[in-house]
Amino acid sequence: MTTTGAPLGRRPATPVDEPSVASFWVPLLVTGASIFLFTLDAGLMSVSLPDVEAGFPDASRATISWVATGQGVAIVSLMLVAGRFADRSGRRRVFRLGMVLFGIGAVITGAAQEPMLLIAGRVLQGVGGALFNAVALAMALREVPDHRRAEAVGFWGTIGSVGAILGPTGGALLVDAWGWRAVFLATAPMSLITAAIAGATLRESADPDDAGPVPFLDVVLVATGVGSVAVALSQSGRWGWGAASTLGLLLGGSALLAIVVSRARRPGAIVDLRLFGNRSYSVATLAASIQQFGFLPWFVSIPFVLRGVWGWSALQTGFAMSLGMLVSAFTGFYGGRLADRFGYVGVTAVSAVIAGLGPIWWVVTMDADPDFWVAYLPGIVIYTFGSGVAGILPTGAALARVPAGLLGSANATLSTLRRLTAAIGLAVMPGLLGEGTGVSLLDGAKKVWIMVAVVHVAVAPLMVWYGRALTAGDRAAD
Repeated sequence: MTTTGAPLGRRPATPVDEPSVASFWVPLLVTGASIFLFTLDAGLMSVSLPDVEAGFPDASRATISWVATGQGVAIVSLMLVAGRFADRSGRRRVFRLGMVLFGIGAVITGAAQEPMLLIAGRVLQGVGGALFNAVALAMALREVPDHRRAEAVGFWGTIGSVGAILGPTGGALLVDAWGWRAVFLATAPMSLITAAIAGATLRESADPDDAGPVPFLDVVLVATGVGSVAVALSQSGRWGWGAASTLGLLLGGSALLAIVVSRARRPGAIVDLRLFGNRSYSVATLAASIQQFGFLPWFVSIPFVLRGVWGWSALQTGFAMSLGMLVSAFTGFYGGRLADRFGYVGVTAVSAVIAGLGPIWWVVTMDADPDFWVAYLPGIVIYTFGSGVAGILPTGAALARVPAGLLGSANATLSTLRRLTAAIGLAVMPGLLGEGTGVSLLDGAKKVWIMVAVVHVAVAPLMVWYGRALTAGDRAAD
């Protein structure tokens, strides 16, 4: 069995012909704009959602939540086919197209005068995000020597954390100065500039002979299935779990996704089942996906509490959220270095448990009276200290032993599943958060945080399982 990466807990010897620093750090920085824009956009969006809600008083909180969920559904629906399209048409070309569409969607969102157009702009941003996310990390890792991949993935996480640091505070400043529309418009020039820089710095690559036909039917089935499930989950608090509309959408959406899975053995299917024959990839992908189920609901629920319950301004809220992201930026990078030295398993498992303790701190200590030092700050530091590592290292773990020829497909599949669980988590959040205000809103937020804690702690045993799968693979290779 041919593998890439180092055996568990062992650093391989440095090759004599290691590429120059610029040969892989420049592509890493340019393609890293994808995760920077994604996390920046999430931070900008989350701190502005209370203002968006106030700007459309006739829309429910569950409808407004689709500003986040609609983008996620679009990314999930198109990520895998975007990877196939990139293999046929050129990865750099698809990366740049995604950046342009993301910018156009930002303009539509910022100019929207009614909720459906607002959501449509976010969906278009999701289409662009699917295109550049499908190829970004794989393009970068092709340039990185095997023994530095965990470090590169950790640095990738740090790029994302920088976006997450700037997002809440930057969003708050924009909201205070020009209103919530400026928050969405801000990402348009960034994405267009990135598209131009990518054209000048990234190498074009394609595998048209291996790409196969684009499975358009699967795309429709995934989009309809995921969208149906997401609508049912996001509206369950209003409709009720036993309502015919809720159950019908859940069952119908699940049936469509089951059809996609059943078609996976057909030639040219949207998912390459060879990937899941690699048990270490399967388990690490599951761990990475579960962590994302909890991360965005945590991130999006905070501003509702800080502003709606504690009465903080947008700027106070943005600053408070950015403190946690600053912690995450450091732990993500140094966590990657620790994983290079000691292996992914222990570093990620311990970090996941630490992350789970942060939301529990909030559940125990937060009440209606604002308390930054005792209630808020310890909880966010604990959570982001752990999630900065547990949120990114399972991605590196999943790709560590994938053959080079499947790396692009593996990354696209992994990214799709991460976005799928994030979209489902965001769809679940409004049902737990509820439509209440004041103390009742805080009670709903605590339900969200308990969910966040549970899914993060669940990452730890999965990483132990990953270690066993990886060790078994090493024995088979020997």
